[in-house]
Amino acid sequence: MQVDLWKKILSRMEDNKYTEKDSDLIKYFIKLCKDKKEIGCFYNIHDDFLFKFEKSIGTNIDISSNCVEGSIIINFMNDLVTELADLLKHKLFVDRKRIHLIIRTLHNLPRYFLDNPKTLVHDLKHMGIDFRSAIDYSFGNMDQEMKVRYEKYNIL
Repeated sequence: MQVDLWKKILSRMEDNKYTEKDSDLIKYFIKLCKDKKEIGCFYNIHDDFLFKFEKSIGTNIDISSNCVEGSIIINFMNDLVTELADLLKHKLFVDRKRIHLIIRTLHNLPRYFLDNPKTLVHDLKHMGIDFRSAIDYSFGNMDQEMKVRYEKYNIL
């Protein structure tokens, strides 16, 4: 379920226009968090934050065009999430080590988009990182085979 949500989020990130699809996706995420199942149990988001966030949907969204670096990160994340989804399709035999590597590789990439000083994640400030740091963190979590496969993203 989470991988499908990630794919939807990445799909919306590729489009620079804020639409009703974005609002629907945010509402869906809020509902999952409120229900405290799947997403809610992994992302400990306080109900008061969800209430404020739900009330401000569409009003506090910063729209910015995807620069070259942003597009690279989105494409990188798309490739990693696609690989993860493919691995998870095989329910009988799951390569846990490879899944773990992919999740570790993905972990810091979204922080590139948290450059707004108002952005708060679990009450932590200044979570944003620059492009080079995001890429370096990701490659630092890969095995050699992944580094070769994803070398096209280790640029700039």
